[in-house]
Amino acid sequence: MIVFWLALFLIALLYLERRVHVSIERIGQYFFAWPEKALIFHAAISALAVPGVALHELAHWITALLVGIPTGRFSLTPERQPGGSLRLGYVEVGRADPLRESLVGIAPLLFGAAAVIVIGGFALRAEFNVGELAAALAALDAGAAWRAATASLSLSSILWLYLLFAIANSMMPSPSDRRAWLPAAFILIVVAAGMYALGAGAAVLGPTAGPLLAGMTALATTWTAAATLNAMLWPLLALAERQAEV
Repeated sequence: MIVFWLALFLIALLYLERRVHVSIERIGQYFFAWPEKALIFHAAISALAVPGVALHELAHWITALLVGIPTGRFSLTPERQPGGSLRLGYVEVGRADPLRESLVGIAPLLFGAAAVIVIGGFALRAEFNVGELAAALAALDAGAAWRAATASLSLSSILWLYLLFAIANSMMPSPSDRRAWLPAAFILIVVAAGMYALGAGAAVLGPTAGPLLAGMTALATTWTAAATLNAMLWPLLALAERQAEV
């Protein structure tokens, strides 16, 4: 059940995250057509996105240093790209072998997952009745989930939810981050198959089953919260996008 829940809301988060980003890019194209408004848009996007973008780029930078790949410039300033899209930040990373490039590419997902687990497992657990919320979501009871989520709303919980939203919307690897995943996946499959053939799989997975399940549950809960926030934000952005085009 937890695997299905995790996969379902990961797909939902990926889809909604993309729709939110597309709407932001289209609104940005409107603002960039008016130079006097571009600065306002830059400031707003920087303020909203900086926690997630900073973690994303820091994950690349730290991992590149750890695996011995040279790095270059680092930026957290939104920039309009030639195709009209908006790049929120970047770090220059040198080329290396597929395995090390894959580690650098997947780093934002791992760092982001750790961050949302900490936020969901500690900060939000102190603010909300996470057990009641998780049970309602697992039962697909929207009414109970809404009551559990809104019963303990406060300024601090809203700030934690914002941080969760910013990180969850920036943790997914970009297409350039995924360029070396195929050869790295092949290497990992070969290693896993070798461990299974040697009978080492159970010895490795057995002691980690409990913590792994707890981590997956916390991650699924926070991804659910992030997907819900995106689902609430997307219609507002779509409306703003439509108004900007008028």
